[in-house]
Amino acid sequence: MAAELLPFSAVSTGPADDLGGGALEGILALLLQSLREFPGTGWDAIEVGLNCRVSPTRNVALRALEQWPRQQWPAGAIEALQRQLFQEPDDKLRARVRQLLSSSS
Repeated sequence: MAAELLPFSAVSTGPADDLGGGALEGILALLLQSLREFPGTGWDAIEVGLNCRVSPTRNVALRALEQWPRQQWPAGAIEALQRQLFQEPDDKLRARVRQLLSSSS
């Protein structure tokens, strides 16, 4: 429902080394925090979060996916994380993505 009401595609511009964000990034981060408790639900929001220019939002998106059991990851999650390895400008986030991919093998 949030994806229908809010223009999240506006924040899905690709990872950047940006710490700040606007109201939309804040709303997305709050939504992503709650998705940790609902494995398999809200992949569209997590994928947008992984591709957000704001690194704290990408961090929350990654944390949500880290909390999900691997068998509940949706189709496309591994491919999205693999893309993230090449796009992620933050060394710490890139290391977490690498760790998550290696643990899902």
